[in-house]
Amino acid sequence: MPPCRAHHLLQLPCLAPGCARWRSLHPNIPAPGPPQPSRSPSHPRDFSPPPPDFSLPPRDFSQPPQPSPPTPSEPTHEDSDNADAEFTDSSEHCYRTYHSMLNGRPCTADGEFLPHGAPPTPMPQKAPDDWSPYRNRIEFEAAEFAFKKCHMSAKNLDFLCDLMAATLVKHRDVPPFADHKDLHNVIDATQLGDVPWQSFSVQYTGECPEVVPPWMDDEFNVWYRDPRAMAHNILANPTFKDEIDYTPFREYDASDKTRRWKDFMSGDWAWKQSDIISKDPETHGSALVPIILGSDNTTVSVGTGNNEYYPLYASIGNVRNSVRRAHRDALVIIGFLAIPK
Repeated sequence: MPPCRAHHLLQLPCLAPGCARWRSLHPNIPAPGPPQPSRSPSHPRDFSPPPPDFSLPPRDFSQPPQPSPPTPSEPTHEDSDNADAEFTDSSEHCYRTYHSMLNGRPCTADGEFLPHGAPPTPMPQKAPDDWSPYRNRIEFEAAEFAFKKCHMSAKNLDFLCDLMAATLVKHRDVPPFADHKDLHNVIDATQLGDVPWQSFSVQYTGECPEVVPPWMDDEFNVWYRDPRAMAHNILANPTFKDEIDYTPFREYDASDKTRRWKDFMSGDWAWKQSDIISKDPETHGSALVPIILGSDNTTVSVGTGNNEYYPLYASIGNVRNSVRRAHRDALVIIGFLAIPK
């Protein structure tokens, strides 16, 4: 009988940014820190002495001229008189005029505006060893492996938990999860900023022809997620902080005042809507968040697979086009529209 190999401790990649090493879950083995970047030795600079006839220039005590700040070209007639303007690059090739009323001022969670220049309230950070609702990293890795990577069935999950329980009983220990229900309950309790799915039923209630098609008698389920909550999640995503526009703007070429269009908030619709909304003084300082919806002819199956649906996608106009094209959680599914057969 061939000898059995001893099982090595599970090795996991280090969580430190930039570290390519692996760490062990054994409590007595410390995790190595991230590799330190090497520093090239500095070489002394070659200084040559000044010539013998060198003399310092006379000191100038006059007041140096004060540089004037760059001023963008005058806004065109289509901009409002109170629009804010600034150059968008150091070369001063183009400049923008921003809507001065719906300008997305930073505020607290209660809607109180912060002083000018004050940073927004930082998001709360979890402790490095906080794996809640999982008790530890082992539970999290086990759940991710079984549910996300392997898509393990409920029957196979129960069998795996029984095997682990039989192995650990002599150590007076228990597996990470009792069965598939225990695993699914913990996954459902995971806070990922996700929005729960909801559903409602619809049925045709109008007049029927002599020959009634089957779909008029059928009942259809519509699955959806709260669009407002989905927009909140996109706005709260910290990865978009440098790729999002909170204020409508118009961009121009500084040489000939030619209008430039690129992202959604640079269009006329966003500016005109802001003009309409800002007629109410209570909205001043707020941010316009346009909702973009879309669907296609792709059919998907939900639940048992017997029903077909069109997916309904949503995004917000504030994120820039490069982010939306790459999806990156800026384009989300908010509904499944039933297809009558």
